[in-house]
Amino acid sequence: GQEALFLGLERVLTHPDLSLVVDMSTAPRDEKPLLVRQLLEALNRLRRATGLPHRVVVDEAHYFLNQLKDPELFDHELGGYLLVTYRISDLSPDVLRASEAVIVTRVDDRRQALALLALAPGAGTPSEWMALLTDLAIDEAVLLPGTLETGGSLKRFRVAPRLTAHVRHRLKYADVPVGLEKEFVFTQDGRPTGRRARTVRDLLSALPKLPADVVQGHLARGDFRHWVEGVFGDSELGAAILRLERGDHSNVRDALRRAIADRYGGSSA
Repeated sequence: GQEALFLGLERVLTHPDLSLVVDMSTAPRDEKPLLVRQLLEALNRLRRATGLPHRVVVDEAHYFLNQLKDPELFDHELGGYLLVTYRISDLSPDVLRASEAVIVTRVDDRRQALALLALAPGAGTPSEWMALLTDLAIDEAVLLPGTLETGGSLKRFRVAPRLTAHVRHRLKYADVPVGLEKEFVFTQDGRPTGRRARTVRDLLSALPKLPADVVQGHLARGDFRHWVEGVFGDSELGAAILRLERGDHSNVRDALRRAIADRYGGSSA
């Protein structure tokens, strides 16, 4: 339970040489934002009492921190927070203004680019800014003005190679929704059916309710494969779907559901 989690948190963080990762991928989707808020509040009390932990990292920050009262969750005097997000426009403006440094990798979404431009005065026109962000290579980033290191201007740099292999946590993609601009829109004869998917679980639950020709059409065009590979970076599931595209199955809907369920868990019955 949560009480045991907080007790374990305090015990582990009494050791300054240890780091703690709280994996919420299996927690119920609706409970995650509240749990993060409670964790941040507990960390504030702990840091005030012991000085530990020195740094607090929140991944998928846009999902957990998108309310007006979010600034209350941070101890600005102690600082040491690192927020990771691909939807900076969803974060509180007060949280963004309190950020000492902002590092940006490649951005293709205009809404997110404009939100970042507000943090980079003197970065040029919106079109110039968008051109810069879309031109960044996969191993490049930009440090926005605001820290001594920038000298008051943008600093484009190359990111050092990672020291460990990247392990994708599939379960979080099953339930954490992607942004509206990346959701899967089901169509029939080129027209939206009204059904959409923002998570892998959404896709899995939608398949039994869709007409067979809709499923077959998306499969034949490679839409499912492009979505899971392009949005979630899941090349393994993409390869499984590619085999379905090239195969001859009497029931492609069930075959697709089994492939997704085998990869992410969940019932394919």
